[in-house]
Amino acid sequence: MLFLISLVLSLVFFVVFHKQIKKTPVLFYLLTTCVVFYLFGSYLLNVYDWWPDWFMDYVVLQFSRGSLSTAVFALVMYLGVLNPKNPYVRKLKSIRGEMSIIGCILALGHNVYYGIYYFVHLFTNSGELELPYIIATCTTLILILIMLPLMITSFRSVRKRMPSANWIKLQRLSYVFYVLLYVHVMLVLAANIRGFSTVLSIITYSVVFLPYYVLRLHKFNKDRTKQSVRKTDSVLE
Repeated sequence: MLFLISLVLSLVFFVVFHKQIKKTPVLFYLLTTCVVFYLFGSYLLNVYDWWPDWFMDYVVLQFSRGSLSTAVFALVMYLGVLNPKNPYVRKLKSIRGEMSIIGCILALGHNVYYGIYYFVHLFTNSGELELPYIIATCTTLILILIMLPLMITSFRSVRKRMPSANWIKLQRLSYVFYVLLYVHVMLVLAANIRGFSTVLSIITYSVVFLPYYVLRLHKFNKDRTKQSVRKTDSVLE
């Protein structure tokens, strides 16, 4: 449920503010960073007593549990396979890089929030962690190693300085990132099965992520077929 709320809110936010984000992306990076620092800083410093329950349940948890960052990444990945002629896809695709950076900032905040416990225990006392959490934490470390170069090269200034062929090769790591992200989410949910709500979350994430992989493979095969036809036509000419 929380992931669906994050997905809807993210979609509405980017559709409404896509022009502003494209015009002043740094402002939105700073705003995202400030919100993350405020929410997580307040929680870690234990100065959040005045927050109402609904704020904790429907705002803070979207950040802390990573559902908001995952929702942003879901939008980014689908923009690569949906029809670019669709007006909404075209609008959001123009800020796809900026969306990725915002998602990475949110994800880093989530990693700090949980990493204080899980990263520390992984390297100092892994015996206290159950096997799914050990695997999920190791997966997170791999995700961070992939995410950071993808994030850095998503900045316009960095992308302009890179040869396009190198940039494209690096960005292909995003496909690995999306697969590992789904694996990470499934591991965490499997380790925290608490009745129907967890099962519903597993179904929701699967319904969002699994069709993407099918569409991605379909697009890959379609593009490869087009390239083969072009090479054949070129030889015939």
